[in-house]
Parts: sequence; C-alpha cells; structure tokens
Amino acid sequence: MDAYFTFKGPKGFSIRYFWKPIIEGPGGGVLVEGSEIVTLFVPTTFAPPDKKWTFKDVLFEEKKTISSIEVEALLPRHVFSPGEEINFSLLLNNYSTGRITRVQSSLRKHYEGPLDKRSICEKHERCLVSTEKRCDIKEQETGNIEFFLTVPSKHHQVPPTFQGRHLKVYYTLRCVIQAETGKLFTKMQYHELTIPIAIAPYPHIPHDKVSVDMIFPSHEESNLLPFFFDPNEDHPPNDKENRNKSCKLSYDSILSLQLDDCENGQECSSVDKASDFT
Repeated sequence: MDAYFTFKGPKGFSIRYFWKPIIEGPGGGVLVEGSEIVTLFVPTTFAPPDKKWTFKDVLFEEKKTISSIEVEALLPRHVFSPGEEINFSLLLNNYSTGRITRVQSSLRKHYEGPLDKRSICEKHERCLVSTEKRCDIKEQETGNIEFFLTVPSKHHQVPPTFQGRHLKVYYTLRCVIQAETGKLFTKMQYHELTIPIAIAPYPHIPHDKVSVDMIFPSHEESNLLPFFFDPNEDHPPNDKENRNKSCKLSYDSILSLQLDDCENGQECSSVDKASDFT
C-alpha cells in the first residue's frame, strides 16, 4: 500500500501503522517480540492560501429540458482541514414548475479501490456531517441559503484527499434540493448538486510564520528517541514537561488506541435521494 496516512474506512479500506518492539539475539534470531500498538500518522502538509471560488450547475426536471433550477455555490476556499468550518451559500434561481421548500447539505467522504484494472473497483460513500434549511422559493424567484458544516476534528476520520496506485480518497459537498409541484395533489421532486472539495491535514500557514520546530530532520540525522503520548490526542505535547508525563502512561492506556471499523458506521447511497429527508 502506497498510502502515507492513518485512517479508518469500510472493510478493506482502512490503513493503520503499528509500533512493535523486537529484541534480536546475537545470531539475528528473534528473542523477544512485543505486542503491536496502533499509532496515528499524519503527513505534515498544509492547505494553499485561501481563495474564494464559485461552483455553478443547472438542475433540470425529470424528462424536461426547459424547466430548471440554476444553482451557484459560493465558497470561501476549495481546500479545508479537520476541525474547520465550511460556511458557504447557495444562490437558487427557480425556473422549474414547482416551489423549492427544503435544501439539505452534507459533507461526504468517498473511497475507491482497488484501482488495479485487474480487480473490480469498489466505491464506498460515507456521510460525515449534514444540515438542512427550509425555504420557500416560488417559480421565477431567486433565493439565497447559508450553510455551516464543521469538518470532524479527528485526523483518522478525515484523512487528506489522496490518490495512489491502490486507493483513492476524495470529498464532496452534496446538496439535495426538494421542490413541490402541483396544487391539488402535491408531488415531491429531488434535485442533487455535487460540489467537489479537498481536505488537507492542516490549514494554510504563511512561510514566514512557520516555526523551526515544524521542520523535522531526517531519521538518519535525528537523535530524538520515540515516545508515546495520550492516545486520545491527535498530536504530541509541545513542552518537555508534558512529554515526560506522557511517557509515563500505562501500557493499557496505549493499547486503548484502536481505530474503529466503519462497518457499523453510517453508509449512505447516492442513489436514494429521497431517503435523506426521512
């Protein structure tokens, strides 16, 4: 596997790294072999500078090419990081035969793999967070809706956007627009808008503000010894005093860092549009 970060996913899509102590004898044979300890590994890369961008699309009614809903999504940037808030607005121009009554937005994580052409490529989609807004945008009217979604803060739940030889991980904002047609007998129609976004491990930091401590030397040059810290935290402590305290954690506490399988997570299908409103 050529991926370089830890994350959990459906069966066959999880990537984990382990520490395993091994003591070898004079002849090279293994004398003592310890237990495997799951550890979190996140690449130290940063998002590009913030730049506002717009995503536009036209959603047509079923079996019609004239009645439509023009959508314009305004986002503060294209790349986000764990723990950040995604605040964006949808400008809806309603040229359909019904009125728009509700819009749901969700942050989706997608897995694809294996990417080897000799194997069948499986696709999984997971909803990380969602919200919805009610509205009343009648025919030939325009409305603007604001959305706020917070990216989960745990790095193993939100790995960076990645594509390797075996696995592809990417993210989208999915907006489902509900429109009501008819006067006597109301019929619901659902229109789906998919906005591609990217996830970086850390937010943007200007080069002049990057501290020397964030530049790590090669393992061949560094004399620092590995140490273990609180498994409930994503990052090691910065000061030496807390590092010494972290080194005294019990072995059972370290072993408690187990990445959960996503088999019991919320798996969502992009085909069943109406199910998002149930």
